Amino acid sequence: MKVHDRKKALLYVVPMNGAFKVSMAIRETEKETLAADADVALLQDAIALAKKHAEGYALRFDVKDKASWDGLHALVEKLIDARTG
Repeated sequence: MKVHDRKKALLYVVPMNGAFKVSMAIRETEKETLAADADVALLQDAIALAKKHAEGYALRFDVKDKASWDGLHALVEKLIDARTG
């Protein structure tokens, strides 16, 4: 499933058996801002190691339980705020 703002994709959600995958591309400025944000501290390594592509820096996360969703939820909300603010 593609989550978008009618112009660009924000993220993609892929259902799996008992879990789902979330993938997204973040911009250079978003990467810099998120890398220093304490609210997404659990994802700092993934953000720092994200590979650069034409669309941005690729991030992928497996969501298997509430704990794995909590940090990702903060990242998604911050990304929405950055792109709509």
